[in-house]
Amino acid sequence: MGKVLAFVAKKKKERISDFSGIARCMECKYEWEAVIPEELFEENDGWLGCPECGMQRGRMKHHMENSGVHCVCRCGSWAFHITSEGIYCPNCYTWHELEDLWGEQNGD
Repeated sequence: MGKVLAFVAKKKKERISDFSGIARCMECKYEWEAVIPEELFEENDGWLGCPECGMQRGRMKHHMENSGVHCVCRCGSWAFHITSEGIYCPNCYTWHELEDLWGEQNGD
């Protein structure tokens, strides 16, 4: 585990709720302890800049989620892009059918 990156609010009086935890780069697979203000996290759609390779491809490794079954790509990514053409993984660029993703989660 390497560097800890913290983002500081411009106004010290301004209270910001932070997200913190282990982040992992989907590009180079580097892991680091990240601390990021909630509004910056939301502004960047959850993507973090990797301190190792510099790409904006980091994601929090352990994320908050609702209960229920969640889809995960074969490459291990839980991030998906849904377009008018279908669903694909932005990590490995594999196109998926929703039924395939549910089956992978259930061990089918």
